[in-house]
Amino acid sequence: MAVFKKLFKIIGIVILSFLGMVIALFIYFNIPVSQENNEAKLGVTFSSRYASDIGLDWKQAYLAMLDDLKVRRIRIPVYWDLVEKTPGHYDFSKIDWQLQQARQRKAQIILVVGQKVPRWPECAIPKWAKVNSQTRKTALLNFIKVVINRYKNNHPEIKYWQVEKVPFLLFGICPKPDAHLLDSEVAEVHKEDNSREIIVTDSGELGL
Repeated sequence: MAVFKKLFKIIGIVILSFLGMVIALFIYFNIPVSQENNEAKLGVTFSSRYASDIGLDWKQAYLAMLDDLKVRRIRIPVYWDLVEKTPGHYDFSKIDWQLQQARQRKAQIILVVGQKVPRWPECAIPKWAKVNSQTRKTALLNFIKVVINRYKNNHPEIKYWQVEKVPFLLFGICPKPDAHLLDSEVAEVHKEDNSREIIVTDSGELGL
């Protein structure tokens, strides 16, 4: 009998400790921010691909974002598989149009390059580049070079280059994270344009 009482006591202590920890965490994560951050600058990511996927006219959606919502900080992904459907043949018309509209309204752009960019399936690798790992890596670096050289001049709306989207997060239909490849991508962007800062992102929960 004494053994059962002792066991119940231990179980009770464990349960109370767990509940106490849960309550403490709940309180901690719900404490109001003590001071407003007036320096915070908010923006949006616009994906022409996703807008089309959900049945929207992506141009109308983009203009509504600029003119109705007055968004002036925008992140735009460059989808490799849509721009370079066949090796060496590029269609930048969608990106050109988005940048032109942003420039006319003095909006600031983060242009995202790489194999992993915003929206599902995360990685936008052309079928022809999936022959093998080396083909993909070589073609990717060349694509990045083409993008940077196309937009580095006469595009004051481009504030930053972003290389990849959360490259170390295991999510999406993507190759395994490759730190050496990421280093090469960043180096390629910097080599082609050292006048702009380069952004690399992390998920904050499941990344580094």
